[in-house]
Amino acid sequence: MKTRLHTVAVLVLLAGSPYAMAQVAGVESSSEYSAADPGGAGPRRVPGRDRAPQANPPATTPAAPAPKVPAPGDTPTTPAAPDTTAPAEPAEPRSWFGHRPWWEWEKATGDWGGARTALLERGLEFNASFTYDWSSVWSGGQNRRASTRSLLDANLAVDFGKLVSLQGLSAFADFYSSDVRGGTRDVGSLMETDALETDRNVHQLAELWLQYAFTDDLFRIKVGKIDAGSEFMFVNNADEFVHGGGASPPAADAQLPTYPDPAAGFVLAIKPCEYFYISGGAFDGSGGIGINTGSQGPKSAFKGSEFFFIGEVGLVWSRLPFAPSIGSGRLAGGGWVTTAPLSRFDTTTGRGLSGGYAILEQQIFQREPAPDDAAPDARGLFTFVQGAFSDEAFLDQPWSISTGLTLRGTFTGRDDDAAGLLVALVGSTRDPGETFTRDELALETFYKFQVTPFVSVKPYIQHIVNPGGKQEFHNATVGGLRTEVAF
Repeated sequence: MKTRLHTVAVLVLLAGSPYAMAQVAGVESSSEYSAADPGGAGPRRVPGRDRAPQANPPATTPAAPAPKVPAPGDTPTTPAAPDTTAPAEPAEPRSWFGHRPWWEWEKATGDWGGARTALLERGLEFNASFTYDWSSVWSGGQNRRASTRSLLDANLAVDFGKLVSLQGLSAFADFYSSDVRGGTRDVGSLMETDALETDRNVHQLAELWLQYAFTDDLFRIKVGKIDAGSEFMFVNNADEFVHGGGASPPAADAQLPTYPDPAAGFVLAIKPCEYFYISGGAFDGSGGIGINTGSQGPKSAFKGSEFFFIGEVGLVWSRLPFAPSIGSGRLAGGGWVTTAPLSRFDTTTGRGLSGGYAILEQQIFQREPAPDDAAPDARGLFTFVQGAFSDEAFLDQPWSISTGLTLRGTFTGRDDDAAGLLVALVGSTRDPGETFTRDELALETFYKFQVTPFVSVKPYIQHIVNPGGKQEFHNATVGGLRTEVAF
């Protein structure tokens, strides 16, 4: 939830994107938006951004040559040794009519008769998704009523290495349309009860950027209109939660140029070794003075003095040698600063608002430990802890801390289901200019049913203690259902 601050511009030393984490951990990814590398708008992980394996057309097996019949007078030869080569595995059926049942397709629109695979092999990957959230305030809060949110996302990733042999060069464009009714304002809470929420309906080309990775991915540069939330403060192990406490820390997210307002800027990331990354970025910070940068082009970035600088440094590991059943993890920290004049609660104006954050995430155990030479298994129990702080003279949420557990692959035969528990605490300012008296606590639990490879439903329950940080509203209980469809 954006605060009432008038501006935003931020400086951080270094930033680790989901891309950087996947690469440092040794996970290959041909696109920044992949199944191993979630990221992006809204809940940061929308189905259309997941990279699903696309089957190639069935291979044609050549007919076996007829045995040679010796002709009269031929010299007998020693029979050849029997061929012990294992037969090639049959090609996986395509996601298309006449090959695989529709409910088994990876995406609802399938492989487009082979066109989708052909485009992917040439470096063009199109994805789309629709997310629909329904929720109702069952008790407490401000209004006991039901409400809905939706997000339609369509994006195109271009790999110029495959397209025109320009290795390391890629581009990305993302359009989304959101519709929001009720939600957080019905609860009266400080934190968003749904990370999909916006303060308005939006229909915009949200991202359009160019990226170049060179020197064996030692350096990576990204320029254009960028969602900073996919580069900084992102927590991979929190991507399944609906509540905003599982997204970027509220104390910093209010200033971050992210959904629904990405902004023009650039990012520089450095990966000097397999286990360490450092990156930073500079963005248009005019979103802090009320400009909706998500619907703007780059022109607003060159007006005024509102800039946002941010960065992060981190350590990443794919497996701990003393605990082989434990998977990948990350320890990261960063900071930010703004250059624009902001209003304090005492009505004065100041510059240089800054803050910091820290993230720890770890796969606690794997359902099926991966071999030593492979990436850790994507199923198992995952956890995270994140915290952030800033200046309570400017922000109504100056600090926050959250933690959670997610089980991916819940039962035998339900390998793609997930379940989780989130605990998020946000501190309200005690500045004399405000009337907050309490800190807000949010709890969430969910179970995600993967109905088909491209459809999932996620019932969830939330309980909000001290909504709004004041005594005006009773503790609230919220029930909801999220439905996701990948096209």
